[in-house]
Amino acid sequence: MTGSPGPLLLSAAQLQARVAELGADIARELAGGDLVLVAALKAGVPFFADLSRAIDLPLALDTIELEPFAAAAPGAAAGQGRARVLKDVDLDLAGRDVVLVDCIVDTGLTLACILRHLAGLAPRSLAAAVMLDRPYRRLVADLPLHHVGFVAPDVPLAGYGLGDGGRLHHLPGVHVRRDI
Repeated sequence: MTGSPGPLLLSAAQLQARVAELGADIARELAGGDLVLVAALKAGVPFFADLSRAIDLPLALDTIELEPFAAAAPGAAAGQGRARVLKDVDLDLAGRDVVLVDCIVDTGLTLACILRHLAGLAPRSLAAAVMLDRPYRRLVADLPLHHVGFVAPDVPLAGYGLGDGGRLHHLPGVHVRRDI
């Protein structure tokens, strides 16, 4: 079964307006620093590209990719699954201001894993920027989500980096996905 775009939840104009606000916030907060944006591949790429252009500061760009978060072993507590870095950052992050950029955060397991990994690289500061947040699904407390675009409903979504197995990621807006 593949998904297809359904009703529009957030238009491209709404997304771009919010990206501009987030970019201005980041520029104001991190002015004078040594900023590196790190994209969580692959869903975070559209937001990452737009956000990088909306920050009126010199900055560097890098990427990181984790394999999908594996389920915890039988009998293990929630959140004790494993994730493995498939593609690590290339830049030296020591002493730099790092903002991890991703499209959506649900349970927070993958985001927490990436943030722990990046924290081990000794950045001066570390925060996360996500376009969509589902805080009601959170299994990880204390995620440093300093920059959040919108709270997303608990429905399948498509577009702006989200989709069904890589399909529909290219759509400029966010749609409630319908299965066909």
